[in-house]
Amino acid sequence: MENRKYELIAAYIGNELAEKDRQQFEQELGQDSELNEMLNESRFIWNNSSDFEVPEFDQFNSYNKIENELNKRTKIRKLYQVARIAALLLVGIFGGYLINYIHVGEEDQYVEISVNAGEKIQITLPDGNKIWINSNSTLRYPADFSSDDRKVFLEGEAYFDLTMNPSSNLLVQSGNALFTCYNSSFNIKNNGVEEVNAVVEKGFICAYNGKLDKSNELIIAEGDKGVIKSDLLMFQAPNSDPNFLAWKTGKLSFENMPLIKVTDALSEYFGVSFEVYGKIKYCRFSSTYYDEKLDNILDDLKTNIKTEILETGNKIILIGEQC
Repeated sequence: MENRKYELIAAYIGNELAEKDRQQFEQELGQDSELNEMLNESRFIWNNSSDFEVPEFDQFNSYNKIENELNKRTKIRKLYQVARIAALLLVGIFGGYLINYIHVGEEDQYVEISVNAGEKIQITLPDGNKIWINSNSTLRYPADFSSDDRKVFLEGEAYFDLTMNPSSNLLVQSGNALFTCYNSSFNIKNNGVEEVNAVVEKGFICAYNGKLDKSNELIIAEGDKGVIKSDLLMFQAPNSDPNFLAWKTGKLSFENMPLIKVTDALSEYFGVSFEVYGKIKYCRFSSTYYDEKLDNILDDLKTNIKTEILETGNKIILIGEQC
């Protein structure tokens, strides 16, 4: 019942209730003093949590304001409830992702951001560093993001740009891998398969396998890709994928690339399956795209490579015997 009240409050403050529902809600306000108190408190905190810009939404300052205000006059349970109303409102306005304020044990509190399929967002940590979070990914960090507790947890994929506080380390836990990072830019990917990949664009990071002694350190340098596997294996090599950041930049680059590799990149970027039959899988293709639609890229493939393209559901089949 209480969850329902908070959902109604979120819709009411966000002007998303139908006229009939709005009138009924206002009637209930006149009869329910507790509901009135919940509305007033939620509206106060929402109106005073405006430290963000669109599209680079800095939701963390708003949550810190919620925490600081409520800690003066409420219990942890109330803090969670009002943070939840703010999360509902933010989803209603921005869409595509959900922010939760979660409580673990008696003391630890975290902000958790989950990004829906087909969406991506950029966030700013309380220390000023920026993170881009890919679709179907979740990032969690301590609400008290002090110099003593600078550790974030990642499920999925994210790009980190650590240019603020260059002398202070940030720890990133993803699956079985732990990364120590500072003054660097890098991409971490963990899709639930039995490995975590990290590609460093600037600087270097140190990687550890949670199943090994911490003396087993892997230093991943600029331009390299590190792989941490669940079977205790760790290794690095020069990054050979020009499209590892396509999800973030919208840029797809193919330079004399075999068609089978092109379709791998398209599958990753657009979230569709490809099957390639015949000798065309070895045909070379060159082009660069910026935020291009899949249909337009497929038209280019038809023009440049003699291929028949069949589309069935979420699968695209390419067939051909000559380039």
